[in-house]
Amino acid sequence: MRHARVLERRPVRSCAVRDLAWVASARCPFRHPWVVSARVSEKRRVDAALRESCCAVKRRGKVSAGENLSIFKMASQSQGIQQLLQAEKRAAEKVSDARKRKTRHLRQAKEEAQGEIEQYRGEREREFAQKQHTVLGSQGGLSSEVEQQTQQKIQSMTKSYRSNRERVLRQLLSVTCQINPQIHCNYRA
Repeated sequence: MRHARVLERRPVRSCAVRDLAWVASARCPFRHPWVVSARVSEKRRVDAALRESCCAVKRRGKVSAGENLSIFKMASQSQGIQQLLQAEKRAAEKVSDARKRKTRHLRQAKEEAQGEIEQYRGEREREFAQKQHTVLGSQGGLSSEVEQQTQQKIQSMTKSYRSNRERVLRQLLSVTCQINPQIHCNYRA
């Protein structure tokens, strides 16, 4: 009963049932309080039956170690203990099934999330490629247009240079060679 009282104070936790004998013992800290109390009452009933059968054998006057052992075996293999062990086994199976379902659901959710992520990434990459194509396509058109205008201006300047070169040279030579001496208008004599 001491373990039952301790368990009632703690929050109930589930655990993986690895060893049924350990769980069946009174030392398992993860059992539910009602299971502990059922085991305690079952143990008391078995102990009472064992005492009764031992007393009956003593009354007959023949008590051997083998008989005590066989009586104990019969008591330990009683239906109540077997039911408890079967219930624990079913509970362990339910827990393992629940864990398997949980891992399966988590795996499925992870796969779905990964699919959604890939779909979202694909959409964003398509949008980016489309925007990049429109921007770079227009920039490519602009750069070719600017290049064309530059070539046209270079050609027009070259043409203007060739046509006006002789005339500009004559004007420069005439201005530098023909000097008309004049007194400056600000000169005071």
